[in-house]
Amino acid sequence: MGNRSGAGPPIQSVDITCDIIDVIAEEGPIGVSRLAETLGRSKSTIHDHVTTLGENELIVERNGGYCLSLRLAGLSRQAKKQHSDFSIVREAVDELSSRVGEPAHFGSEDFGNLVYLYRTDNDADVSQPYRPDVEEPLHCTALGKAILAFMSDERVGEIIDTHGLERRTPNTIADRAELLEELERIRAQKFATDDEELANGMRSVAAPIMDDDDLIGAIGIFGPVSRFDDERIDNELSDQVKRAANLIEINSMFSE
Repeated sequence: MGNRSGAGPPIQSVDITCDIIDVIAEEGPIGVSRLAETLGRSKSTIHDHVTTLGENELIVERNGGYCLSLRLAGLSRQAKKQHSDFSIVREAVDELSSRVGEPAHFGSEDFGNLVYLYRTDNDADVSQPYRPDVEEPLHCTALGKAILAFMSDERVGEIIDTHGLERRTPNTIADRAELLEELERIRAQKFATDDEELANGMRSVAAPIMDDDDLIGAIGIFGPVSRFDDERIDNELSDQVKRAANLIEINSMFSE
């Protein structure tokens, strides 16, 4: 962001903010001290800018450092289209949907919520809660639970403490101990299910997507309970979402 071709004078505070975003994008997670050293600025100056960026939800603190956020809805749509690896995700979601004959989607965690970043075309049997760019709690969706299961225990606790366990339907897991047991099962089987936990009449299946030890997000399929019975989930759909997640992981590794 530091190269300019415009005629107007730069605004220093904006200039510093852009530089911070650039460094976080390249080196994040990164702390205030390292940012100050890299940019040749005082820690107090960097701290003020980082605080403002955080309050505006452009960056998020993780594991003692700062990472970029996808929260800004106006930019996230363009960011995901321009992301070098997003074409891999999009192709995998489209292929998964075509293979199983059900709508599919991809989502990631941002500020303790699930953010839907891509999904296949709408299905007449699928209700509104599954629109792209809508945020939902992590604990009551297959995508969200697949993500939670592969987070650290500390991060899971932070999310529960901050957002609670809202009961969306009678099937929503609203008890902390019960949810933690569910996450243990998900870790063991490498896929998660949503049994009418977000919306009545809807079920979903999802698998986490990892890049080494980093959690990228989750990919899943969803539809009405009439098409998502236990036998189909266990014998077909769970394997299909795990296969799709694995393909994204492999293709992302070789695209670097």
